[in-house]
Amino acid sequence: MVLAEFVRLFFGYVEFRASGGFRERFVNLCDSNKIKVRSLRYGGENLEGFVAAKDYKKLRSVAKKSGMRLSCASKHGLPFFLFKNRNRVGLLIGAVFFVVFMCIMSLFVWNVETVGSENISDEEILSAAEELGLSEGSFRPKIDVHALSDSLITVFNGRLLWAAVNINGSRAVIEVRDYVQKPEDKTFREPCNIVADFDGRILSLEVYNGAKANSEGNGVKKGDLLISGIVENRDFSASFHEARGKITALHEDKISVSVPTESEKKRYYNKKSVLSLKIFWLKIPLGFFKNESDFEEFESEKKLCAGKRTLPFSVIKKTRVYYKKQTLSTGYELESAADEYTVSAFEKYKNTRVLKTELSLSRKKNKISVSSQSECIDFIGKKKKLLLDETQ
Repeated sequence: MVLAEFVRLFFGYVEFRASGGFRERFVNLCDSNKIKVRSLRYGGENLEGFVAAKDYKKLRSVAKKSGMRLSCASKHGLPFFLFKNRNRVGLLIGAVFFVVFMCIMSLFVWNVETVGSENISDEEILSAAEELGLSEGSFRPKIDVHALSDSLITVFNGRLLWAAVNINGSRAVIEVRDYVQKPEDKTFREPCNIVADFDGRILSLEVYNGAKANSEGNGVKKGDLLISGIVENRDFSASFHEARGKITALHEDKISVSVPTESEKKRYYNKKSVLSLKIFWLKIPLGFFKNESDFEEFESEKKLCAGKRTLPFSVIKKTRVYYKKQTLSTGYELESAADEYTVSAFEKYKNTRVLKTELSLSRKKNKISVSSQSECIDFIGKKKKLLLDETQ
């Protein structure tokens, strides 16, 4: 139906209205003269329908023979449009240019989409595809989708199980599936020691696996051995284990935060926006900024759509907000320092038992500082892989 309508518009057709005379004879003469009348119907006392533009002259002689009065109700199609605008050469040139332009544009990829990945971002996939030759504005006939799919899997080096590039018209869709690793087999654990990760005095030491290498009450420094992964057997041989245990230690810890008494603030005084038209990679500015210092710039892009189809055109809006720098006294330096110290202390000591804390406040030049020295009880120890020279 769509194709038939297009053909009718291309060659043109005429809607007619015939009245009086002999209607049956009119219809029979149309059939005998091979005049194809479409949508023939009665409209009150008139007979209505439409015929191709080339058959309208034949229809006049048929109407005359059947004693009917024929009149043209309306004309449709390209021939009548061109005749009506025969003196508007620019319009014709523009129409031809538009058709040629759209034919050329259809040879390029208008937009690229990705689907299927949960672990890899769309930006990463699109960036990799662009390096391999697929992006907005790529020449469609030169794209080898099979080679591109294989290259994407190689680029992500085991992060993708498979990839497929499908090009439908001017739209390219990259379908991928993530590679799902099997759960790690934890039946075998790598031999290791547990060493101190800060200076302190051991309060309790419980060994779950391995050999005890230190005792309660001993002072240790960062890196000292607490639990060894090398266990001596009864036959004087050695076996290697993953050292495990729970150790607590008493230690001192410090926190210091500083807040400036003066701050540099921005006073905004003007905002300007400039639009640009983007066709694939080509940007056409529709305005320019003046040369002014100290500004913040923001950019947004909006693609143009025709229905649900994204066109290869987009409008870029670039906005500059101009400001001047001013140095001002905050007026609430002590409160800011206290708030910042509270946040730091909470994050650092939320899993630690604090026995006592000494706070100190100092002011130097353009900043105020809050410091603390605390006595804490905390879990101590981190795993350290057994090296070959340690096991010999």
